[in-house]
Amino acid sequence: MVNLLNVDGTISTHELCFALLRLEQPINHSSIAVFRRFINMYAGGSNDLFHNHKSQTAYHFRYPLIQYKSLQGKAALMGINEIGVQALLDLLSNSEFREICEISMGQQFAVTEQIRENLQLSTGRKNQYIIRRYIALNDHNLAEWERNQGLAARVRLLENCLVGHILKFASAVSWQLPPRSLQVEISDFSCRYGRQFGNPFLLFEVKFRSNITLPEWIGLGKAVSHDHGVVESYGV
Repeated sequence: MVNLLNVDGTISTHELCFALLRLEQPINHSSIAVFRRFINMYAGGSNDLFHNHKSQTAYHFRYPLIQYKSLQGKAALMGINEIGVQALLDLLSNSEFREICEISMGQQFAVTEQIRENLQLSTGRKNQYIIRRYIALNDHNLAEWERNQGLAARVRLLENCLVGHILKFASAVSWQLPPRSLQVEISDFSCRYGRQFGNPFLLFEVKFRSNITLPEWIGLGKAVSHDHGVVESYGV
């Protein structure tokens, strides 16, 4: 990790390793919970990264390093940092998991991509992203959202939430960003009510610009291990 302002405007860099395990299994967002249960039949007992449970009633309050996703209509797992990558490799080495996948999806049931990406925070370039099914607001922020009906106030609130969630991701991958260096500008958003864990939430789709590079498909916000808050670049 580097925190030195370079001639090209780079403030900080961080090398991140992550992996994508794509299965030849069609899936939509509403079936993510079923997908999680299937994976945890083979991996959850030995590695709590796959479910974040301490016990039947207690949870790890941490950024999920294993994230379940529907990518281009297919089931996928994202493993973040060396520990998340290794967890996916261990899952693939499980003979029972491989056998059931080969029976249901064929011998070429999965494609694994291991990626090392150099993330940057800079003063100049603004990267464009869209985040979907983003659960941005906790109870406190939801109350503030409902009090402030003005568009400008709501945009500021959403921008602050995005900054906080990006910082949480950076902290989880051991990337310490200089104070007040992260910039986020929202260009458009829409929202609707949805449900997760039996509770109603506002689900946002937000287009934004930022001076940070984010990995494709990374999750931000609440319930990112359940295919919420999925980030994609656009306009590149």
